[in-house]
Amino acid sequence: MIGTMSSRRRKWGGAVATLAVISGLQIASPPPALADGFGGFVGGFVGGVIGGAFGGAMRPQRGYYGGQTRHNVGSGSGSSPPTQGESSDALASLAPPTNSDQTTVLKSVVPLAALGAVGATDDLQRMNKWDTESDRDYTQIVQDLTKALATKPDDKTQNGRNTTFTSDITQHSVMEALDNAIRSTQLIKFETFRDESWSPERLRVMILERVQIELGDALDQSKHVSMTMHDVDVAFARAAKSVQARLFETSELLAANRDSTLFLLRLYQTHGDVSSDVREHTEKLLQKAAASGVAPFEALLQRDSNGYALHYRGERIVYDCLTENVEAISSGDQGVATEAEIEKRILDTNRDQCAKWVAAQLVSKDGLLKAQEPVPLRVVWSVDGPRTDPSMFSRAPDEL
Repeated sequence: MIGTMSSRRRKWGGAVATLAVISGLQIASPPPALADGFGGFVGGFVGGVIGGAFGGAMRPQRGYYGGQTRHNVGSGSGSSPPTQGESSDALASLAPPTNSDQTTVLKSVVPLAALGAVGATDDLQRMNKWDTESDRDYTQIVQDLTKALATKPDDKTQNGRNTTFTSDITQHSVMEALDNAIRSTQLIKFETFRDESWSPERLRVMILERVQIELGDALDQSKHVSMTMHDVDVAFARAAKSVQARLFETSELLAANRDSTLFLLRLYQTHGDVSSDVREHTEKLLQKAAASGVAPFEALLQRDSNGYALHYRGERIVYDCLTENVEAISSGDQGVATEAEIEKRILDTNRDQCAKWVAAQLVSKDGLLKAQEPVPLRVVWSVDGPRTDPSMFSRAPDEL
């Protein structure tokens, strides 16, 4: 009985030793494709699992026969137990990767090719090629920007020697300028839109990229251009306004395209089957109605810095208005109305209702444009204004 148990222990010990060697080799020599990053992570993970699963078997066990302690878990009966140093090295090899290694792995991760409601087909096709997590590392961009704006030699001389301009630009002050620029514009509202790609990291990267354009020659190391923190603050303010205008316009354009599609979707849902001729004709009628619904306000829109965004918002309101009346517009005596009937009803509805919706949203009583704020893509306009609910927001915008 005792001999049988000893034989089993030797076989079990040899299997454990083999597993330990395999896991150690995996950690020490990862494949070339996974070296320096993901290989170390996988090796540490597998080694940790093996060590956790068989750790009890690898410890010296106190025998139950004659009060003897059995230390021999190797393949040979005369092998000595491992020293404390060897045990420490073995355990260290099974440790998880360091924080820096994990950060390197995360930066190499490519997100799934999905933008939710935001983005076009080209964006989805190119996303896995360039949109890695490292593209959102705005802290590294801040460090590089601060270094580029560091103290530079001055061409002037005093008492026959060169002088150096001491800059007040630090990494902390640049981060503060970035945060202040976001808070002073409406960019902070984009961060709160759920299921959209306007994340805080992406917004900061966009501003920093625009700041580099605003600073121009100040980032050229070969040119002796001295900058103060006040100059950097001004550059950040201009960059944030530029990014806000671009995002506002992009958001409204995407929303207008979405709402025009919703009309056709409701048309199919209402009647089940619509001929291709009616569908194509209806698409052209929608574009014509949207253009005519915004046309009376073109003079006001051209004088506003966000004129293009507000133009798309006006079209968006017209599409939502027509979608709300899709049954009355498209229904006939026997199913779907004819193309001529649909065209006439769209034009009548646009003149009698939709144009009033646009005017109520964009124009004040004194004939001037109302101040407009960004809204999520899922917002739908009604006769009383935009309809929102808490599910459209991830959090409330921070108070300024």
